[in-house]
Amino acid sequence: MAVILPVLKHEYIQLLEKAHSNALPFQQFIAERVLESQKEIMRLLHLPIPRLGGNPGIKP
Repeated sequence: MAVILPVLKHEYIQLLEKAHSNALPFQQFIAERVLESQKEIMRLLHLPIPRLGGNPGIKP
């Protein structure tokens, strides 16, 4: 699930139109929106948000 906020609608439409020739920027935009949507759901449910990257079992 991805929430596209109204303030991002213009960017979404531009990237969608350009996706016919280069889909990567649109895919990255959607991936970012999915991640942010998941984080917002976790915040609403008062769940801890895990850090991305790295192995949690290995200390830096």
